[in-house]
Amino acid sequence: MKFLLVLMVLICISCGGATVTPVGLEGNWTWVQSTGGIAGITIKASEKDSKRMIFKPGNFFEFYQNGKLTINTSYVIENRQSIYS
Repeated sequence: MKFLLVLMVLICISCGGATVTPVGLEGNWTWVQSTGGIAGITIKASEKDSKRMIFKPGNFFEFYQNGKLTINTSYVIENRQSIYS
């Protein structure tokens, strides 16, 4: 009985939450495709609809669609539980 108690304590201690350090996103990114949703649909970029994202220092973000600035905002990176895990 003591063995099971010790084993349970060790398992609980070893299952602490993992800390993930996000990789820097800074720079220019070209959107290629998006995949997800309930149906797992994939949407790919086309020559007629280009999308570019610029991640700037200080967590600022710009989104360009066909060369026109459409979003200029800040962003936050968070660790959250995934629906897949």
